[in-house]
Amino acid sequence: MPRFPDFLEHIAAFAPEPVAQCARDLKKGEPAHWLDALNSFWRVAPQFQPEPGRAAELLAYVFLQPYAEYLADHSAPIPAGEASGTCPFCSAQPLAGVLRPEGDGGKRSLVCSLCAMEWNIGRMWCPACGEQNVEKLAVYTADQFAHVRVEACDTCRYYIKTVDLTKDGHAMPTVDELATIPLNFWAQQNGYVKLRANLLGI
Repeated sequence: MPRFPDFLEHIAAFAPEPVAQCARDLKKGEPAHWLDALNSFWRVAPQFQPEPGRAAELLAYVFLQPYAEYLADHSAPIPAGEASGTCPFCSAQPLAGVLRPEGDGGKRSLVCSLCAMEWNIGRMWCPACGEQNVEKLAVYTADQFAHVRVEACDTCRYYIKTVDLTKDGHAMPTVDELATIPLNFWAQQNGYVKLRANLLGI
């Protein structure tokens, strides 16, 4: 809690105006109000979806996400289980997929949108509905983003973007997911819905 006022001051100085104004409004509140707001958000954080008009929740997410990541990093390893579309540590949805070099191919994992934990998942497996039929799992790539692909499911109509580190070992999954907005437009134009929105609400 002692760090929260400085966080709000920083956001008020540098964030886009709607978010900055929300930070200024929050800073006028009492510490007890901040604590209630953060505790309330923490209880539902795994289900949070960034979207316009939810600036207060976005600020709570930005403030608390590093703490969630710290907890995941300093917890005992979670035994491998069945493939899951939600984080085995905090139950949040994945923000992006990752392909890492393994043998002659790539090993697929998902990156949690809250605690940033990474967990393995099958190459052809929809994290939204569990579909494994290759004919129903579409993959789209664009020349300008050769190392990022859209992985869409024709059963549930959800999609996720996967960053292929076998093509670009310097890529950063959470950054490249955010920087490849044209791929989102293609998915939306083809009737797919993003499994979990990024910080821009896209």
